[in-house]
Amino acid sequence: MQQQSFNYREQLITIFHCLQETVDGMYAHAFDLALSGELRFMNDVLEHGDEIPGDLNYLKALKCPVVNALVELIEDIFELQESMFNINALSLDDIMLPEDEPEVKMEEWEPQFELGPAWLEASGHTYGSLLVLYRLVWQLANESLDEPDEVIEKYERSFYEEDLCLTSLDANVNMILNTLNTILRKNRMIDYCDAEGQREK
Repeated sequence: MQQQSFNYREQLITIFHCLQETVDGMYAHAFDLALSGELRFMNDVLEHGDEIPGDLNYLKALKCPVVNALVELIEDIFELQESMFNINALSLDDIMLPEDEPEVKMEEWEPQFELGPAWLEASGHTYGSLLVLYRLVWQLANESLDEPDEVIEKYERSFYEEDLCLTSLDANVNMILNTLNTILRKNRMIDYCDAEGQREK
């Protein structure tokens, strides 16, 4: 099989988009958890298909520990995006998606109760999003789009217990990996099911 060509700058932009998708998902799940708790009054206002209020201050004002923790992870990602943008002299044109992404609608983020409660959905999203990010940064470190199965196996072993490691002198790789490990450490401290207890209060 012919190896896919690798473009370093395009990979950076892909990672930037991945980070934004991670933020969008974390925000949506945190807002979803809040609608089951402190923001439950908004259920009488929002209808299926409405846009999510896109203001992090909604969540910052809440007391739910899980929501607070997700907000902190989002802010860590914002800092990483800003550093990537500045260090690599990215432009708005660089990071613009080919087509404008539609606003997140309620049907896209409402909890899928047949799959599990909202807190479990939030936890699962974090796991999956950070896995994608690790695969992308591995590709950046190795300048290859064809990562071995061991990459996923390493992530699965490290997610709950230890830092992820990549041997690289690349400043972007180390910067992204450091933030990823910071998020992993903080995520291990989140008791996602505590949001269920907040819902009962």
